[in-house]
Amino acid sequence: MEKPKMCWVTADYFADCDFKPEFLKIISKKYTIHWIVVLFHSGNRYQEKDFDIVRQMDADINLEIVHISHRHRDIRVFGDYNNLKKRILSNSPDLIYLNISVGEVHIVPMVYGLPVNRTIISAHQGKIHEGMRHKSLCKIFRWMIYRRLLNVNMFSESQMHFFKETFPKSRVFLNHLGLKEMGTSSVVRNYKEDKVRFLSFGIINYAKNIDLLIDAAESLYDEGERDFVVSINGGCGNWQFYADRIKHLEIFETDIRLIPNDLIPDLFTKSHFFVQPYRVVSQSGPLKIAYAYNTPVIVSDLPGFTDEVEDGVSGYIFEHNNLESLKSAMRRAIDCYRTGYDKLQDSMRTYVYEHYSDEKMAEKYIQMFNTVINDEK
Repeated sequence: MEKPKMCWVTADYFADCDFKPEFLKIISKKYTIHWIVVLFHSGNRYQEKDFDIVRQMDADINLEIVHISHRHRDIRVFGDYNNLKKRILSNSPDLIYLNISVGEVHIVPMVYGLPVNRTIISAHQGKIHEGMRHKSLCKIFRWMIYRRLLNVNMFSESQMHFFKETFPKSRVFLNHLGLKEMGTSSVVRNYKEDKVRFLSFGIINYAKNIDLLIDAAESLYDEGERDFVVSINGGCGNWQFYADRIKHLEIFETDIRLIPNDLIPDLFTKSHFFVQPYRVVSQSGPLKIAYAYNTPVIVSDLPGFTDEVEDGVSGYIFEHNNLESLKSAMRRAIDCYRTGYDKLQDSMRTYVYEHYSDEKMAEKYIQMFNTVINDEK
């Protein structure tokens, strides 16, 4: 029996969601995939050569790179998206999956040219949030697109709840974001270090609440705990605000800059716990890096984390913005490292496989695709 044809569209800024060769290969056993990767005028995270591995795979995947040649403020960009629409429809696909932002006006006519019942579109945010630019316009574009395309793929239970409040007629599928592997580490995690290594990684801003982590570390030190180090890594526009909170330099390591991708595997592998004391989160990419490198996590009890972290299984959860609660979680981590770190890593490894392995994720995506394509029949 001939496999159904699918056109899968991935924008560069969402490529880390889909660019998983083994995951795509498994799906290609059930669907012939025309995978369109969209690169933009500037600011791309990936280059064409990065996708060569897909061309070399023994899989039923036809990779095509489509360039958006003009800036989004240039009216000619509408022509670029019209060309993208033509490429999507070029092979008369039975199913279309779009993983692309809907926050710009030029997306709208392209989407309106696609078959409604055979198209699934992603939604990474359940509602307009404060970090979005041009919120009023974005709200209009979201309304236009999600009122038309009712098959929606989302990545977080909490964001799905918000989305359904605004778009109750949509059929929403839930597929958590997969692991983010950044390459092979050149170091081996040391299980016999004298000090537990807590890692903070990513852009440092108000939402990340790194000041709380610094305060918790300083308080633990004042109370006599010495067997730990906090490593803070990432770009920051006002680092002096955080530096002023550091009183004991010996318990901190800092690398305040945008961290190159090739250094990330070593950061996670040489650390024992990854700490995310966030004030605000919808879903976390760095969490999936920690999961990829089997680094247990400490996270605040926001839905974007509790959707995907099980306390005592993949790490520890503390009450957000609560100094004493974070200190308690860090103490649990230090005790765990001394007495049962291998067991925590084993339970985390099992949890990650059951939820985020290529096999499990591909199975759920195939179920989503089958549901939509069978309805069309």
